[in-house]
Amino acid sequence: MPAQFPTTLSGSNRMVRAYVSASHALAQESAETELDEDMRAKAAVAILISVSSVEAYVNIFARLLLAQDPDFTHAERIRSDLRAKKSLLSKLQNWPQLFFGKSIDFGKDIGQKFRALLDQRNRLMHFSSESHEFEFENVKIKGLVDTTVFDNLTAQDAEAAAITAEEFIEHLLRLQGLPEENIPHALHHWVGRPPEDKVG
Repeated sequence: MPAQFPTTLSGSNRMVRAYVSASHALAQESAETELDEDMRAKAAVAILISVSSVEAYVNIFARLLLAQDPDFTHAERIRSDLRAKKSLLSKLQNWPQLFFGKSIDFGKDIGQKFRALLDQRNRLMHFSSESHEFEFENVKIKGLVDTTVFDNLTAQDAEAAAITAEEFIEHLLRLQGLPEENIPHALHHWVGRPPEDKVG
């Protein structure tokens, strides 16, 4: 009887493509909804998923590299970071130098755009520890949190998040030193973008 392929195993690009696709779909739904609360909810999730697509790519790339070259110079440092579940920002600040001898400039261009997106994601997820209360006449409500970031979301924020995530993955591909002619095909593999398409 032939061996059956495990249904829980997938190609290395599957989750990244799924997250990128979901972020674009949510951005579209956010733009089409007529309810402001629904628009904001979809925009928020689009932002979360967009950042997750980059984190999935970074983690998968690291594991693929370790599998291909388990004894490369910084292999134990990468394994230690993976075990410790280091933050995405920590990985992005350190791993490119370890992998490629190059750093990401978070002060300009796509590095700056992605850092702003990551900060926006963090403000949506990690509320301040300060607890607020509202008092009106004889009614006092305690335990309120500041949702300004969520309340200010627009459908354009969702679209920008999806595009920024794709562009940042493209930047990571370039840091690897891939020949320019190979970038469109690598993007198709990882994010599902047809080679002739451009984001934005």
